[in-house]
Amino acid sequence: KMYMRKIRNIFSVCLAVFIMILASGCSQAGKASEPSRIALQGGTSDSIASLGYTVQSGSESDIASLNSITATKYETYDVAKPDVTVTMEGKEYTVKYSASLINRSSSPVKIDEYRGTDADGNPVTIMFKSGDTSKVIGYKLLGLLDKYDDWSLQINKLSEEQLVEIAKKAAAKYTDMGYYNDYSIEYYDSSIAGVPHSGYYVIIFYGNVASVRAADITQVRITPDGQVWWVTTPPTKGIANKVSSRLDAATCDAMAEEQITAMYCKEDAELEYVSRELSKRQLTLDDDGTPVIIYYYKVKLHDPNPLTRADGFTLPDTFTDFATVAVWLK
Repeated sequence: KMYMRKIRNIFSVCLAVFIMILASGCSQAGKASEPSRIALQGGTSDSIASLGYTVQSGSESDIASLNSITATKYETYDVAKPDVTVTMEGKEYTVKYSASLINRSSSPVKIDEYRGTDADGNPVTIMFKSGDTSKVIGYKLLGLLDKYDDWSLQINKLSEEQLVEIAKKAAAKYTDMGYYNDYSIEYYDSSIAGVPHSGYYVIIFYGNVASVRAADITQVRITPDGQVWWVTTPPTKGIANKVSSRLDAATCDAMAEEQITAMYCKEDAELEYVSRELSKRQLTLDDDGTPVIIYYYKVKLHDPNPLTRADGFTLPDTFTDFATVAVWLK
C-alpha cells in the first residue's frame, strides 16, 4: 500500500506539472499579436512632378526607424579582405570580396558578396553572412544566362510542382527549408521590343502568418528548362516565429488605411487625392528586434495647378507618390 501511495503521489505531481506546462503553452499560443503604434513616411515621387515636401506621421524616432527598416544599402569597401576558395555545386571557386548588402525587404542581416569566375571564365557571385565565409548562403551563376537566346518560348515546359521541387532541392543545400510554409512563383520576361530574349522563373519561399509574409525569404531563380542559376537565402531566419499565429492582421491593416487616408485625403490639401494601391505588406523586425508590419503604398495625386518651369515646360498634373506605413506589434 505504501508503495502504491508513493506511485500515486508521483503520478499526481507529474500530472500537475504537465497541466501547468500545457496551460502555460496554451496561454502563450492564445495571445494574439496586436498593433501598438504606427508611423508613416511619404513624399517620394515616380516622376519629375512631386509633392515638393515630405509627408510624415508618428514620432521622430519611429519615422527614423521606419526609414532604416525600408532602406537598401549596397556598399563597396576598399579595405582588403582575403580571397575565399569554396566548393559549390561541384565546382571550386576562388572569389574576391566585392561588396556588402543590406536589403531589408529580404533580410535585416547584412551579407557579403564575393565575385570571381569558374574554370571556363563564367562570372559567379557567392554570398555569405557578413564576416563569416565558412558557409555559403547563396550564389548567382551569371554565365548561365549567356547560354540561352530564347527562354520565353520554353515557358510552359515546367509545371508548378516541378519548379517547387527543383527550387526546394537547390535551396535546401544552403538553408533549412522547414521554416517556410508557403511560396509564390513569378515569371520574368526580359524581351526587348517584342523580340524574345531571355526570361526566368522566380520561386520565393516565405513564412506566412495570418496572410502576412515574413521578410526572411529564400529565393530561387530557374531557367524554363530547369537549370538553377540564382539562390539567395537569409543569413538568419525566424521572423515569422516572433509573433503569434493569431496575429491580428485585420486591425493592423485598418490602422494603415486610416493613416494613409488622414495624410492624403484632406479636404484643404493643395493636391487632390485620386486613388491608392497597396503594393506590398511585409512582416519584419526593426533595429531593436521588435516585430513590425511594413505597408508599401502607391498614392495617385492630381495637381489642379501644375507648375510651369522657366523653360516653358509644364509639369504633369497627375503623379504617384510612394509611401510606407509601419505598424509595430506587441
